[in-house]
Amino acid sequence: MAIDVTTVVALRGERVLLVRQPGGDAWALPGGKRERGEPAARAAARELLEETGIVVSPRRLRGLDLAIAAGPFILRPFLLEQAPRARRPAELRCRWVALDALGSLRLLAGVAQSVQGALACRGVPADVEDPALRALVRWWTEHGRELPWRATRDPYAVLVAEVMSHQTQVRRAAAYWERWMERWPTAEALAAASLGEVLAAWTGLGYPRRARDLHRAAGAIVVAGWPPPDRLHELPGVGPYTAAAVRCFAYEEAILPRDANVTRVLTRRFPGGLRSEGDAWRVGQAVMEFGQRVCAARPACAGCPLRDGCLVALAPGWDPAPRPSRQAPYAGSLRERRGRLLRAAIGDPGTARLQDDEPAARSLLDDGLLREVDGFLVPPST
Repeated sequence: MAIDVTTVVALRGERVLLVRQPGGDAWALPGGKRERGEPAARAAARELLEETGIVVSPRRLRGLDLAIAAGPFILRPFLLEQAPRARRPAELRCRWVALDALGSLRLLAGVAQSVQGALACRGVPADVEDPALRALVRWWTEHGRELPWRATRDPYAVLVAEVMSHQTQVRRAAAYWERWMERWPTAEALAAASLGEVLAAWTGLGYPRRARDLHRAAGAIVVAGWPPPDRLHELPGVGPYTAAAVRCFAYEEAILPRDANVTRVLTRRFPGGLRSEGDAWRVGQAVMEFGQRVCAARPACAGCPLRDGCLVALAPGWDPAPRPSRQAPYAGSLRERRGRLLRAAIGDPGTARLQDDEPAARSLLDDGLLREVDGFLVPPST
């Protein structure tokens, strides 16, 4: 049976308090076993006092709602911000360690996970003066890819780029984006095209509902104009991520668009978040590309400019970032069959029939991507 242990992540600015157990050479967080019937916060405060001499009320300890397996123990960490100085003799050797120097020490199991949870709970974001954020922006300045939409702040051009890039490789999206912008350089030009033309130009990018929604968004813009930045989500097909991306990359607002790539970087290295008011566009681009190319689902930790202070590097095999869900096989899927029918109906009207694959055909009809005429599937009329 696992033994419950309460621990304390005591922070002073960017330093954390560690203790060394007698006869050991590894560092741990202050803490120990709970006595029978003892409230967890009271046990944590008691162990902190005994081991470090720091006196705090249990009410100052914030539970992190974590249960971390560490050998025969289950660690239940608490956060103590702006820890006071010791008022009594300490039983153990104590040491305040800079967060970005944790990698130089041997740590007991669970320390990295506890510190990461505490930083996320503390919620103090790094700003542009943070050395790690400066290193990230410097990496992007030296290694960032040249993508055509990075040369514009036009909201329409940025919206097209974001819609195309979703669930599509960036280089592939870039080629489509350039052709698209030559053909339909404004929302007005796109709205004037038929949906059939738009779907034909989209062929090969996948997920054609994105093209349909982009066409609808252009129509809405022509009718009512662009909504204010904080209401971009009112455009058809524009969800919270896309709205945030347009606000960051077109309007240069200090809003970080959180896709899977950005979420990984924040969770692993900046759990308190990032403050980007000083250079919102550049910070947004840097975080996103770093998550795509370095801090990926399988991170390239060797040579990473943010390795110092990255808690993942301290605990091999542990990763606080959400794991990507495994996609169902494409071959034979409804998505593949839909794509095959859509290409046939748009590329060679009159060759695709409803009876060829009725489930796939019905889903395309329901989405407004095709229409039925005498049993044949044909492009939309508008």
